[in-house]
Amino acid sequence: LHTTRDALSLMILPILALGLILAYFVSRTVSRPVETLRRATALIGEGNLESSVAIGTHDEIGELAGAFNAMTIHLKKTFTKLEDTQKDLEAAALLLENKVTRRTEELYDTQKALLNLMEDLEIEKSKFEMLAQNVPFGITLIDRAGEFVYMNRWFREFFGQDEKETGNKERWFREFVPIRADQTLLLSAFDGTAEATPVAADAPPSIRVRSANGAERVVSFFVVPLIGGETIIAFLDITDQKAMETALKDSEYKFKGLVEESIAGVYIAQDGLFRYAN
Repeated sequence: LHTTRDALSLMILPILALGLILAYFVSRTVSRPVETLRRATALIGEGNLESSVAIGTHDEIGELAGAFNAMTIHLKKTFTKLEDTQKDLEAAALLLENKVTRRTEELYDTQKALLNLMEDLEIEKSKFEMLAQNVPFGITLIDRAGEFVYMNRWFREFFGQDEKETGNKERWFREFVPIRADQTLLLSAFDGTAEATPVAADAPPSIRVRSANGAERVVSFFVVPLIGGETIIAFLDITDQKAMETALKDSEYKFKGLVEESIAGVYIAQDGLFRYAN
């Protein structure tokens, strides 16, 4: 019995030793590649995409290492594309920001120029108002609907009405231009159906109007149409001038009558020529 037991012991011990040795080598063969994969995975987790696994076996561990390396390469390409896209987006954002900044500056400059223009227009408007209010003739502005929208001081005082009281031009013409022919002349000049008379003409048209105190006065006028459909009409009181012209003609007529009836000969010579003889 002892002999048999000793024989079995001698047989089992080598087998156990061989098994332990084999287990050790198998463990080393499996655990080392797994540890290598674990370390590579940790490096990739830290952002190191240059890491790869070098395992020369052709078993399942080798296939897993190949798949891991392929995944790493694909992940690196993806991150590279993302970085390029991010750079493109940053460049586009910078370009857009520059455009917005430049456009904002242009809008600011345009707004500033408009404000300056409005200030200049207000200044010019004030100058015009001052000038128009102090000229010795009437100025009124009529819009395209025929409503009076502006009158200077002379116009308001001469006719005794302001813009709110005057109303439509046809009504005003009927009230302050008593003679029908004069109404027609003024309306035709206003509507453009009569030949326009230049502002600097020697003999602008004249009409008779009724002033604020009810007296009939003679005024010359000119009409200036504006681009926006509005119209400026200016009136100049020439009643005294007409009276002086009439008096002068009467004086000339009387003087000529006296000369013609004179018993003495009378002649007028100018530049060596006889201009008149009774």
